[in-house]
Amino acid sequence: GAQHLAEEEAVQAPPVGGEHASIWQNCAFYDAPIPNERALHSLEHGAVWITWRPDLATEQVDAIRRLAEDENYLLASPHPDQPSPLVASAWG
Repeated sequence: GAQHLAEEEAVQAPPVGGEHASIWQNCAFYDAPIPNERALHSLEHGAVWITWRPDLATEQVDAIRRLAEDENYLLASPHPDQPSPLVASAWG
C-alpha cells in the first residue's frame, strides 16, 4: 500500500514499501537510525535507502557515506533490526 501513517506507527524492519508517514526524510547520509515511515515516503518519491547493521566494518560504512554524498536520491543510515549486514531498498 501507499497510505500515509502517523510516524509512531510501525512498519517492516527494514522497510521495503507500504504504508508510510506524510513527511519524507531528506536524502543524505545519517550516522543514526532514521524513522522507517519517513524513509518509506522518500522511497515513494524515487529514493534508494541503503541500511546497515551497526556492526558493519567502518571502511564499508565510509564507502556508503561517500556514495551518499555523490547521489541526490540516496538515503543511508544504520538499521539495528535488520538481519542482513547491508540492505538496499527501492520502490519500482
